[in-house]
Amino acid sequence: MARSMEQQEDSLEKVIKDTESLFKTREKEYQETIDQIELELATAKNDMNRHLHEYMEMCSMKRGLDVQMETCRRLITQSGDR
Repeated sequence: MARSMEQQEDSLEKVIKDTESLFKTREKEYQETIDQIELELATAKNDMNRHLHEYMEMCSMKRGLDVQMETCRRLITQSGDR
């Protein structure tokens, strides 16, 4: 009977160790996935910031062109009135 109890304890300890090992492996895999997602998120944020900066530059250039076009329109209208 004592032998049987000892075998059950050994068996339980093995199950516990196997379960702990499995959880540690999964935790490592999950952490690697999280790290990869965080890297992708940082890259996406950098890309978005770059695109926003480029967009703002284009808007600024468009405003400048709009002003130049309006100036040309006024000059053409004024020269046509003469």
